[in-house]
Amino acid sequence: MVQKCTLPDPSEAGAMWSFQRLGPYSTYGGYNWMSWVGRSLFDIDDYLPEDNKNVTLLAGTVYAADMESNAIPYPPIHIHHAHLFPYLKETMTEKRFVIKDGHADEPGGHCVIFQNHGDSWCSEEDGGPACLLKTAPEGHGFRIFDYDGMILDMELNDVRPSKSSRQNFFALAAVKWTQEERAPATYLQFGNPQSGKTIGSTYRFKRRRATALYFNYTHDNLGSGKVAHSSVVMHAHQSQFDSWWLFKGKGVYAALEKYRVEKGYNIPITEAKNEDNIIKLKQEIIGAIKKDGGEDVELICEVDKPCMSCWEKDGHLKKSEYPEMLYDRRVDVKCAESIRLEEGETLTVVVFNYPEKAQKTLNLDWIHYRNLGHTIEEIEKEETLQQHTIFRGDYIRDDAQGLAWSSGTPGLDVQEGKFAPPAKWE
Repeated sequence: MVQKCTLPDPSEAGAMWSFQRLGPYSTYGGYNWMSWVGRSLFDIDDYLPEDNKNVTLLAGTVYAADMESNAIPYPPIHIHHAHLFPYLKETMTEKRFVIKDGHADEPGGHCVIFQNHGDSWCSEEDGGPACLLKTAPEGHGFRIFDYDGMILDMELNDVRPSKSSRQNFFALAAVKWTQEERAPATYLQFGNPQSGKTIGSTYRFKRRRATALYFNYTHDNLGSGKVAHSSVVMHAHQSQFDSWWLFKGKGVYAALEKYRVEKGYNIPITEAKNEDNIIKLKQEIIGAIKKDGGEDVELICEVDKPCMSCWEKDGHLKKSEYPEMLYDRRVDVKCAESIRLEEGETLTVVVFNYPEKAQKTLNLDWIHYRNLGHTIEEIEKEETLQQHTIFRGDYIRDDAQGLAWSSGTPGLDVQEGKFAPPAKWE
């Protein structure tokens, strides 16, 4: 059953909330894999005049809901991913296509505008389910030119043992939107390159090894501006994660490459089986950046530890419902008060993984690929794990307040200096 409705926001004139529920569905545990792909979500188009289909999104969320539409926590329901795309598949490419140096540059199909994952739920002291709701920066919004619908892509797991009690739920999505003027913001996202026999922009590394990976992002097309301080999120599988650094400075990446070559390392850099070695690895990498990174190096964000919660601290679970395990929560990202990016500037990410620090945790990718029949030898022997490391934050151009609406052609927007898509993935 599909249920849709749109209501005025009671606290903001001119803003509307649109909701859609799919279900109800039932699940009985067993780490089952439940998938949805939906198109033409919401009934927003019913409220738009024929001569103006432009919409600005102000907030949004997508999650597994109980019968009263409250978010179901993890555990028992794990959100592998819940994505809302701002365009239909037929128009997604033409609305993202840009031209660089005379060549077509298609920035990737992962232009998600609202999303949640297993590590999106905050610790209870930080708001718990409140973190599932994403809002645009004050006075800004994510502009969608010529709105024609949205797409849902969602996969969930019931992490309870097989033959558990019946759990009824809905797949629920909601967006807050307006047709009134708001300065544009862009949901900026960039992550690690895909490597090896992996799926979904992940990289593979050895178990029981201190590991470091670095990669960079070049800030082009979006113009000079800033990242909203409170919007920054770092996504990774917490049971395998140790820490994360984000640097500014044009010489950081080259300094790390020099260090890697001199040490004879491959990518990712892998140390021996010894927890102390991750400290040694960090010291070496910091030393390399200080030595050869240049005078403009700046650490602008960091995550100094993973964030997980033991089931025993969750009052909604009984001891008989699930064995003792740790569950992902949103990490605490510490950033500089002002994160400014100039056109053409480079950011470098350094991430460390050390999975043996977290005992009795789910290796979600291993279970996923085993069930889908894509198991490879390395996973069966538990010699390697998969990880991804993704930055997300709201980007605001310096000239956002006076920026005209899109022409409908991103390449032309870039040429005219007014490119501000609702979301951008690199």
